[in-house]
Amino acid sequence: MLGGIDKRLRKKAYERKENERLTMEQNQAQQREIDDLKREIAEREGQEMAARLEREQQETFKRRELRRQQEAEAARQRELAIQRQQDENRRRIEEFKKQERQQKKQARLGASTSEAIRDLRHQIKERYQLDCLIWSMKGARAGDRPVGEGLMERADAILDEIEQRVDSWREEDWTTEEWKKAREIRERVKKGGKRRWKNDPPWSTVVEQDEWDMNI
Repeated sequence: MLGGIDKRLRKKAYERKENERLTMEQNQAQQREIDDLKREIAEREGQEMAARLEREQQETFKRRELRRQQEAEAARQRELAIQRQQDENRRRIEEFKKQERQQKKQARLGASTSEAIRDLRHQIKERYQLDCLIWSMKGARAGDRPVGEGLMERADAILDEIEQRVDSWREEDWTTEEWKKAREIRERVKKGGKRRWKNDPPWSTVVEQDEWDMNI
């Protein structure tokens, strides 16, 4: 009888331990599930936070870049406005100078009598001096030729004015003696030998001298 009781007690003790073991395993499994869930939630929240921070950084960068572009465009527009104003000022100044030169030219071309001859002498002297300077550059290197080209342009313009001046003279504007002298001057001015520099620079031909009569 005692042996049967002992056997039942051992069985119950075994069953109790087994139940405790199973309960502990279940609790551990549940705890692992809870821990895994917590980690998953933490990872998800971390990813969401990281993504949110990334979006915020991108938005901040975009705003800064947009502001930089706007400031750069505003600066460019200011520079363009200044450049346009400077161009307009230069255009007006050049137009004024052009009109002034034209007025002076017309005044010279329209001048008559002894004043016209004095002005003509001055122009011939200026042209002659320019010719001497230009001929002195006959051996100029290519890099130095723009200076000579500027002188040539001025010299040709003076020659045009000289010829236009004498062509504009009319007999009725002069006395008999003045007109006789004026015609002689015109003939000497219109005589050949006056070099046009534009298409005939000094470095393209042998040295020769224009036939200017300095005794006009």
